[in-house]
Amino acid sequence: MPLIVLFTTCMMCVLFILWRRADALRSVVAHQLKTISTPEGRIRLSVDDGPPAREFIDDDEDAEYDDAHEPLPPPPRLANGH
Repeated sequence: MPLIVLFTTCMMCVLFILWRRADALRSVVAHQLKTISTPEGRIRLSVDDGPPAREFIDDDEDAEYDDAHEPLPPPPRLANGH
């Protein structure tokens, strides 16, 4: 008799775990199907009325060129004089 109770309890635990995992999997699949089937779930880019990216790249090239030809500052002096 105790063996039957133990077996029944274990089977109920296994069935409960399988039911919970199936429920979680079902909700994930339902969410993925909802986002795939509707255009609202896709990533949309915002409308940007700012300047094009090329303008920023062109400006940076000039600044980098000017900075590259500046002399380096002298190294810091150590406390022992070396």
